[in-house]
Amino acid sequence: MKLHYLLIFLVLALPVAASDSTEQIAEKWIKEAPTFSFDGFNLELKNHDEIEHVLEYTFMSRHAGYGDRTDKYTAEVLTPHTIKIKIVGEEVVSAIIDGIWDEIKQEKI
Repeated sequence: MKLHYLLIFLVLALPVAASDSTEQIAEKWIKEAPTFSFDGFNLELKNHDEIEHVLEYTFMSRHAGYGDRTDKYTAEVLTPHTIKIKIVGEEVVSAIIDGIWDEIKQEKI
């Protein structure tokens, strides 16, 4: 009987552990990516499709634009962003901000 409960616990705990790991990978990646690391703050998970491993986050920037804006003229304005991250294995394979900016390639779509 104890083994039965242990197996049920392990089966129920696996998706949570995998979900937490995927979220940790995504959040670390976003925080190190050029747009967020330049002036981003208030990163929040909004949706996590655990089947497709697509995570949607929102965050704010203190300046308009995308990527590393060092030495560029940008308006100093609070700017909300949404980023969709797709993870395969433990690798971020897609990162699109506001549906128009490829954060991996650092270019407009």
